[in-house]
Amino acid sequence: MAGWMVATYADGLGISGLATRYTFQSWNFRDVETALSGSYPLQVTALGSGADVTAAAHPGSGDYFRLLSTPSTPAEVFRLLSTGGGLVTFPGARLYVVRTQ
Repeated sequence: MAGWMVATYADGLGISGLATRYTFQSWNFRDVETALSGSYPLQVTALGSGADVTAAAHPGSGDYFRLLSTPSTPAEVFRLLSTGGGLVTFPGARLYVVRTQ
């Protein structure tokens, strides 16, 4: 599942050093979706430093976030919390990080 989740975001972006397991070998979904509907429908939520973001994750789905930083940006903490405010502990929960530059 990790390969598919990362490829859905990363394929077609020209990320140098991206392993082939994180790409779609026979399709460039960004090109296909843009040609069919005029844009790529994957919604990516921008994260600001110290910002809280609320998103819903459903079984078999994912949420995509983007944090822009520079070499002088201090370290950030990303916490995945349940609706009750506790850390997510359900079976199968995963967090994948893709560095694009």
